[in-house]
Amino acid sequence: MLRLAVDAPPVTAARRTPRGPAGRHGLLMLQQSAGNRAVTLAIQRCGSIPPSECPCHDDERPAQLQRDTGDAAASGPDAAATDTAPPAQATAGECPGEAAAPPAVDPNAPQAPPERVFCAELPDIPPVTTPCPDAPPALTTPPPSTGPRPQLPVPPTPPRAAEDFESIAVLAVFARQLADCFADRQRPRDSAGRQAASDRQFAHYRTDYNETMLGAIARLRGEVWVRRMRPRLNRLRDQLLPPPGRRRPAAPVEAGEYARQMTAEWCRQHDWLLEQLQTIRRGWTIARREELDFQTLMPRGLAGRGWHPLTGPRPPRVAIAPYGTGVGIAAPLREFLCRLRGEATDRASSAPSPVAAALGHYSVNNYSCTHASGDVSGFGLSVDIDLHTVDRLDPEHRGFYPYQSAMAMLRAIDASARSIGADWRVLYNDFTVAHDFNRESNYRHVGFEASTTFRREAATGRQHGQRPAAPAAPPTPAGINWHGPLILHYHLDLFPAETTPMSCQDPGQAPSTECAAQPAHR
Repeated sequence: MLRLAVDAPPVTAARRTPRGPAGRHGLLMLQQSAGNRAVTLAIQRCGSIPPSECPCHDDERPAQLQRDTGDAAASGPDAAATDTAPPAQATAGECPGEAAAPPAVDPNAPQAPPERVFCAELPDIPPVTTPCPDAPPALTTPPPSTGPRPQLPVPPTPPRAAEDFESIAVLAVFARQLADCFADRQRPRDSAGRQAASDRQFAHYRTDYNETMLGAIARLRGEVWVRRMRPRLNRLRDQLLPPPGRRRPAAPVEAGEYARQMTAEWCRQHDWLLEQLQTIRRGWTIARREELDFQTLMPRGLAGRGWHPLTGPRPPRVAIAPYGTGVGIAAPLREFLCRLRGEATDRASSAPSPVAAALGHYSVNNYSCTHASGDVSGFGLSVDIDLHTVDRLDPEHRGFYPYQSAMAMLRAIDASARSIGADWRVLYNDFTVAHDFNRESNYRHVGFEASTTFRREAATGRQHGQRPAAPAAPPTPAGINWHGPLILHYHLDLFPAETTPMSCQDPGQAPSTECAAQPAHR
């Protein structure tokens, strides 16, 4: 409590200005009008700055505060003057003891993926160069002036004789780091167990790398590479020597110049093939690092359907158009795709189904009657989904979709499946997206798949009562089944309920007969 001077005037008179520094006058008035708590708050926020000059005290003026005892604030000339003073302008972080205001958050801003700690950094793989092979005569010889022109040959795939796993040192070092990390996460009992687990995993990586390279070459050469290289060679040939019926150049190209330019294009396509092999190598390192986290860091205890085969009769198929391309699909899947696009309406609630508005464009395809993952082939309940986002790949250059777009698509898939009472799973190899969505939904919806497919020779020499003979040759890698970063896409399997609400189906729509003769694989 304040002590007054002996010669102080009566309390009813005007209050005397206390002696001392000028700033103490405002504090005394604040104490008398609002109590000790207001004084403490002012000191903490402004330090030794007088309250009348403190820019951080404008939200709690002395004349508007009350004492801790609940009495009304006293009035006086000083308080009135303080209350009518124009408020000072404070900037974020100016007041002592007060943190700067956080920046405004835009809900529509792109989401950044959470920070991850990797077991190993992606290696900087040196390019494996090989000399350009000699161009064949069929390429360098000018075509006949009449008659149809044959397709030109394309460069062969560069040999990999000098590209064993151990010959690329950075790959072997990277694989050993992953193997050691895998062994550590298994929590072995002793160092010998850890080393044994690491050696087994390293041997697996060595075999898997070679199989992946051979399988990727087998698949991509026919489906992608030849289709890209041959048109470029044909186009250059037709520019140099136009076919009959086209306007020929004023000065015909000599045979030597024709051979030189065709050989140069041949070698450019050979160099492009070397770049594709380098892309496969980097894709392998990315996928195996993601797989390690799928195996060891995915939250435990998540619910999930698992990989159990479907049972019962196959549902009838309908055309996938206009919601995708390819062969026919089951009617529940078409209903799902319709709702995913946002064109359907739930009849029960008359509310529009969820739409992936933030995704931009995406495409859907079903390339085979037996297209499925696991043991659900032949039911027409599987499709591939590809996102066509503005930023095609993630900013970390791992070869996956941007985090925000990938999460938006999974949420749209989940909401559309829920609207028809269906379950679903997706194969997509980005662990960051899979981990966050599985934890968000508390369900193992997203899984990993990056494997090599093989072609086996038929066993011969089997007789009644005898075991079949061994295959004539070991299985040969024939392709790869990847879902990023190589062959980037979502693979979706839908598991509909016994009854699916239909709001997209055309009453007079004819069933699809493309897969009528295809048996269900078991």
